[in-house]
Formats: sequence, C-alpha cells, structure tokens
Amino acid sequence: MKTRVLIVTDEMEVGGSQRQITHILTHLDRARFEPTLLYFRKDSYLLDTLHAQGVECVKIDKNGALDVRFLMSLVRFLRERHFDVVHAFAFTAELWTAIALLGNRSRLITSVRGRYEWYSPLQWRLKGWVSRCSSQVVSNSQAGLAYAAEQCGLDTDKATVVYNGIAMLDTQPAADALRDYRAKHAYVISFVGRLVDHKNLPCLLRALARLTSRGLDAGLILVGDGPLRAALEAQCEALELQQHVYFLGERDDVTAIFSDSDVAVLPSFREGFSNTLLEAMLVGTPMVASRVGGTPEVIDNGVNGLLFESDDDAQFADQLARVLTDPSLANSLGERGRDSVQARFAMPVMIDQMQSLYEARECDDFHKQ
Repeated sequence: MKTRVLIVTDEMEVGGSQRQITHILTHLDRARFEPTLLYFRKDSYLLDTLHAQGVECVKIDKNGALDVRFLMSLVRFLRERHFDVVHAFAFTAELWTAIALLGNRSRLITSVRGRYEWYSPLQWRLKGWVSRCSSQVVSNSQAGLAYAAEQCGLDTDKATVVYNGIAMLDTQPAADALRDYRAKHAYVISFVGRLVDHKNLPCLLRALARLTSRGLDAGLILVGDGPLRAALEAQCEALELQQHVYFLGERDDVTAIFSDSDVAVLPSFREGFSNTLLEAMLVGTPMVASRVGGTPEVIDNGVNGLLFESDDDAQFADQLARVLTDPSLANSLGERGRDSVQARFAMPVMIDQMQSLYEARECDDFHKQ
C-alpha cells in the first residue's frame, strides 16, 4: 500500500521553501507514495508544475489570524483523507496543522527552515509545543537546528538535517539570457529571490554604488518581486543607480540567467539554506554571499565562493571587485562551487532521505500533548 503524504504550507508564492516543496512532491516515487499539497493562500506558477506532474493541490482559504471556519475545514479535511504522514512547512501551517491533528493518528513532521530571529517569545513557545507534537523535525541546516534547540528546547534526538536538494543539469544552459544587459555593461551581477527585508537588498545597492564609484561598470539584475520593490527603486534613484539596476520580476529561466552572469549574490540578513545559492553554483557562476545561517555550510570562503560579514557593504564591494577583476579566481570559484554542489546536494540525496522519513511508521501517539 502506498504511503499517503500531505505537505502543508501557508502559501505557494514563489520562494525557497515553496521550490523545495515542489521538488519533493514531484520527485517522490509514485510506486511507493501518493503525494498531495495543501496550502492556504497565494498561488504561483509552481502550482502549474505540480498539476502537470499529476500532484493533487488543495486550497483551504484562510482569512485573518483567527479563522474558525478555516480551522473547521482543515480538521474535516484531515479526518476525511486519513493521510499517513503530514509534513508542515512554515509557522502558520505548522501551528494550525498541529491543532487540527489533535486526536488524529496521522504522523506529523514539522520543519526548521531558518534561524527565525524575528520570532516573538510567544511564537517560540508555540514552536516548542508544535515540535513536541511532531514525530520528527526536519531542518535544512545545522545552524537553524541549533538555534531552534536553543530557543524552544527542541528535542534534537528526534530532529534531523536534510539539506535542500537541486536537480542536476543534463546540459549547460545557453549563456545568452542577459544578452541585452551584457551589451550595456562590462560586468553583470545577478540576484534571485523575493524583494523582502531579510534579503537585505539595500546592502547590495550600497555595494554596487561603491563599485561604480571605482569605475567598475556593473549592471545588477534583480529577479523576483515583493513588497520592497518601490523602496528599492527609490534607493536606486538616491544612489544614482538607475542606469545600472534592472528589475526583471519573476522569471522561469533562472538557471540561464545565472549562467549568463559574471557573479551571483546573496546579501541576506538571515538564511536557512538557500536554493538560489545552489542553483547559481551548479552552473559554475561564482557566488558572493553574507556569512549567515546555513550559507557557510555550503561555501568554504575563498575555495568555492566568497563570504562577507552581514550588512558590511564595504567588504561586500571588495569581494565583488575581486571576482569581477580576477578571471582566474572567478573560474576557480565557479568550478569548485559546481563540483561541491554536484557532490553534496544532488536532488536524489534529499529525496532518498525524505522518503525514508516518510516511510518510518512510528506508532506513538504524538498528538496527545
């Protein structure tokens, strides 16, 4: 009999966790697993990918912080479907799923996807309760797991680290996705991700301003969207970077964009374990990233990428200048980055680990706490 797996997330807007959810649901062995997605809000093209692969996608609308009708619908759905495993991602999805599963024999798995420095004391208490309701807690980095254990007393004996996986490339993408921008600038820098506070894009713009003041003609490609776009456009104007920064919005050719860039960047204040980090390194594009979260578990500074201290735009600019002006260094970082991703973070490694977790059939009653 197939193991019925439900993955729950609060939203399916494009982001790192949503990409990993899509990878898991589309790569599970269909001879052994019957996958379903449940989400509460915000659609994206990732749902089209899931539908095309025959994955059932269910939406239960949630309106406001406390929505009794939503909770009743969630309880009814979980009781009627009798899933073997329910794997919840993100605080909202974990909390309401844990509540809805009280008295239900489905096995709950919850997640740690970052350090969550912004959590309030109440949120950490709730996170601790959710983890005690869980048969297993899966973290995508050692740094995130250690921080959660410190903050909410998470039992590390039932926690495991499963690094994000990435699909290997059959062929190298054609390096012409940024042809128009390369014609305008000597160098092209790319960022892929949501335009949100914790990605610390103001630091990236300040670093770019330092580069241009040194006479380095670099164009910055921002792929993604989010609530900070207007503020970032205003910062570009204030720094006189309008002719150097391009907002491309969401794109489905991220791999080709990375392949056609001279360097990729990740300037975040905080990260769990970045998918875009792996995507850039896989195509041999050198990466410059902030030393936060799980990123140092991927990048060995000076070997397969470069790190800088979070929010230090001067050091960031120096690291970017090193890559852009030293082709030998750039080639070495790119090649070693690609080799390390292929060796450590291939998609089959993650999927094998997740399938083993999903098929483990503990019989303890995890939902009577």
